[in-house]
Amino acid sequence: MLTRARDRDVERRSLTNQLVGLKEQGSTLEARRLELQSTLGLKNLPPDAELVDFARALDELRRIRAECEATTSKVQDLEKNYTTYIGKLADILTLHKESRPANVAEAKARLNHLVKRNAQLKQALESEKRAREDLERNAEDRKEILDSVRRIYAKAGLQEDDARGLVAMVERLPKYQELKQKCAELKSQTERDRTKLEEAGESALCAQDGKTLEELREELNKAKARSAPLRDEIAYVGAAMSSARESNTVRDLIAMQEAARAKLRDLREQALFVEAGTLLIDEVEQEYEQNQMPRVFEHARNHFSEFTFHNYELHVSRDRGNPRLLAVELSGGRRRELGELSDGTRAQLLLAARIAFAEEAERGQTLPLFLDEALDQSDPQRFEAIAKSLGCIARDQGRQIFYLTSDPLDVERFRQALSKVDCSIAAEIDLGAIRTSAASVTGPQELRVEPAPSIPAPNGRTPEEYGASLRVPTFRPGVGSAEQHMFYVLWDDLELLHRFLTNGIERAGQWKTVADTPLSEKLGSPSITAAQFGSRLDLMKIFCELWKQGRGKPVDQDALADSNAVSKRYLEDVVAIAKELNGDPERLLDMLDRRGDERLKGFRGRGVERLRSYLVENEYLDDRRVLSESELQLLCFATPAANDLPSAVARECVRRWWAWSHPSSP
Repeated sequence: MLTRARDRDVERRSLTNQLVGLKEQGSTLEARRLELQSTLGLKNLPPDAELVDFARALDELRRIRAECEATTSKVQDLEKNYTTYIGKLADILTLHKESRPANVAEAKARLNHLVKRNAQLKQALESEKRAREDLERNAEDRKEILDSVRRIYAKAGLQEDDARGLVAMVERLPKYQELKQKCAELKSQTERDRTKLEEAGESALCAQDGKTLEELREELNKAKARSAPLRDEIAYVGAAMSSARESNTVRDLIAMQEAARAKLRDLREQALFVEAGTLLIDEVEQEYEQNQMPRVFEHARNHFSEFTFHNYELHVSRDRGNPRLLAVELSGGRRRELGELSDGTRAQLLLAARIAFAEEAERGQTLPLFLDEALDQSDPQRFEAIAKSLGCIARDQGRQIFYLTSDPLDVERFRQALSKVDCSIAAEIDLGAIRTSAASVTGPQELRVEPAPSIPAPNGRTPEEYGASLRVPTFRPGVGSAEQHMFYVLWDDLELLHRFLTNGIERAGQWKTVADTPLSEKLGSPSITAAQFGSRLDLMKIFCELWKQGRGKPVDQDALADSNAVSKRYLEDVVAIAKELNGDPERLLDMLDRRGDERLKGFRGRGVERLRSYLVENEYLDDRRVLSESELQLLCFATPAANDLPSAVARECVRRWWAWSHPSSP
């Protein structure tokens, strides 16, 4: 402690001595300063702070003067450029027949006038171009009309300017049409007579000429005259034989047989007539719907097809007094009334009809559409299909579509759907935020919508591997071609199959409303054209029809309900048994006949016979012989559909379909 105190005392004295020395040095410097100040006459200088401010002001003044000089130089340069540019602009305006401007305002006015003249020139050039195109088109039309007129004169065997002869031929046209109709009737009667002669085994008469037939008729008349006594004799002998018989059993049986044959012939003719009438009615109905269909119904049909991923087609009932809208399932061909549709499908149909009616009511104008929670009844798939279709309508027609909803998730659903057709939402308006300055949601997580499951791409997989990844249902030709998966048509072009599936075309029946639409062009493929694809579908339809020969159709719930052979008490159980038997009608009838299931206790035998009759009448039971593979292939290859395809493709299609319909075969 004493050592430390001593050290401090030493340091203190040292510091004190230094302080005294510094004070003495300061006094000396101060005296020197006063002496210099007196010598230089600096006693009246302002304070240091003022000197500093003065020096800064001088620097600022020098900087401002330098900037002023630079600005002045720049202004002079700009004035030179201004004069130069005004002169150049005046030269340009003078070159284009405009007066020379004296200042900027006049130059701007001259430029505006020149722009207006340029726009008028462009419009005039465009009008001239359209006029030239119209002249060329009119010239082509005139040429076609003149060519048509020349062909008419040539076909009529007249000189080109023989209008009088043409008028005379037109005046004779009704008589010609009448004779043509009569000729057609006579030709039809001739064909019927030819058919009757062939049925009677006298087809050789068809090859005879008129003179020979007249001679034969005379001979027949002579033979008829000679046969009169013979008929009387036959009648006498018949009467004698009748009286000699003990009973009329044989005659009655013969009469019954002849009556049955006559009735069979009548029924056969009626069946042929009905079949021909049905075919003609279907063709006329199809032609009417294609050529005479109102535009509003055509638009509604197209919208409804797109809304349902082409699973339904819109039809109108044939009731003249009360026509109704019908939805036809393209996969199974079933017709559904509005009351038979699900809420989502019915909403799709009504929305399609309303949009079509609005488009027709516009009469050429494009008005905005307002949809107030129109998709509330739609599941995610239906929502996406309708949203994509609405986006295409807005894009292609340049139309505004306002969708009003209280569900914030609808915004994200629309955004995801529109992104798949290269569209987007034009604007989002949150009325709640505008009205109350409060957001409807607290964060983006509340607006997140799970994306729809994607369809895997082929990625080099074999058809079998890709079909397994898609979980393709079993090939069942018994249900018809419309319900078959597209895999069974496009197994050799998996990339095209992937495009079909991503556009919602999964079943073969859906192609009916897609053909000849922009979507069909989008789905085109270099390897398989649209015509070849249609031929494949036709060939599959023929294959399924031939495969069903002798096998009948699978029995389902609709067939059991329509038969009225199963009471409500047993309907559910019988439907379950039919599903367990894969709809096999023979096995189902056998099960019902022997009551081979505990669920059938008390089932009446009369119901079995009634069900059997219904299944036979409606072709669920088919007693024809089942075709072998070679027979079926031969019949398929003889069809126009097979002829329209390369022979190797047609053979491979039929071979695969046969193998897929027999999964247990090698």
